Amino acid sequence: MRMFVFGALIISTVGCGAHSRQPAPSATQTSASPTASVDDAELRRVQARAYAIVASEYAAIAATDALLGAKDVVVDPARMQMNLTVSHEGAWYGLFGKLDETGNFIPAVAWKAPLETPQWMERVPVESLPTDFSGPARAGVTARRIAEESFGRETVNPVVLREDSGELTVYTLQGTHEQDRLYFGGDLRIRFSSDGRSILQQEKLHTGVITVELVREGEKRTTGSVHSHVLFQGPLETELATMMLYPFLDLLTVFHAERDDLYLLRPDGSIRISSQKTRRTRVLQPDGTFSATPETEE
Repeated sequence: MRMFVFGALIISTVGCGAHSRQPAPSATQTSASPTASVDDAELRRVQARAYAIVASEYAAIAATDALLGAKDVVVDPARMQMNLTVSHEGAWYGLFGKLDETGNFIPAVAWKAPLETPQWMERVPVESLPTDFSGPARAGVTARRIAEESFGRETVNPVVLREDSGELTVYTLQGTHEQDRLYFGGDLRIRFSSDGRSILQQEKLHTGVITVELVREGEKRTTGSVHSHVLFQGPLETELATMMLYPFLDLLTVFHAERDDLYLLRPDGSIRISSQKTRRTRVLQPDGTFSATPETEE
């Protein structure tokens, strides 16, 4: 995840997939609301949401690369206080601008790319933008502030997804990688009204920030991490998305003290469900299908 001189907001419509330097899986439309139990539908929801987050992040990287590579653009902190990466009507828009005192988003420069190929960003006039992006910008800025106040870290990346209803869901990610550390947790899921002014629902996904030390000594390196859940019984979309964005951590295992299942998250988007009772394993494959195998790994 790439931070620039201003805050980065990544905004996407659910159902859009894209890739930057490497292919990204398509983000399948799915409900944003988790179920109480960790059934197959919930695991598929988590996977689809993770794909949406990853697709948005790849597009955000492409938009930032386009700005950094533009020799005719002067970065003006007064006019470029945030980066919004937006999917709209079959295209990605990389927008750099600010919110004015009334909460309206004022774009300073803009890029556009086909939805499936965000690396093909081309400069477009801000006057040609097809819609007003103030609602997602307001939601992203508010979510960032809440995450900073809740967890005490300023390196927050909000990802905004537009629901079929028009409402906005914002996920906050913690940074997420600096030097030899990878951060899980410190994340929120906040539902906003379509104009981004009203919070409809707010949830902490973890109670705090979880730091994974990435040890690299010769041929030895960190290959996996384990942590327990308190607030949710199963894996979360922000965890799976982080694994996919930073594949040098090969495995994340999560569990809840009151459940017998372990959930093993892989960078390819798969989720392995290991039952401690039956010693059997089921795998949610990257394509959204399930397979069952004997418990022979991990």
